Amino acid sequence: YCKVLRHLDPQDLLNLFHSASVFRTFLLHKSSAPTWAAARANLPGLPPRIKSMNEASYASFLFDKHCEV
Repeated sequence: YCKVLRHLDPQDLLNLFHSASVFRTFLLHKSSAPTWAAARANLPGLPPRIKSMNEASYASFLFDKHCEV
């Protein structure tokens, strides 16, 4: 399902991430970084990812309604 997920936007991936532990585990794995990057590319105008954040954290920073410090 990697090929399918690359057609989503980061907010959709984040919703999947929050929906089930199987998606959370998969989307947190280092090998899913290209999936997150492709999803970011599907949403023009996003600022570049902050280098110190992983893809899931960056999507959460952009789209979640709560803040974690």
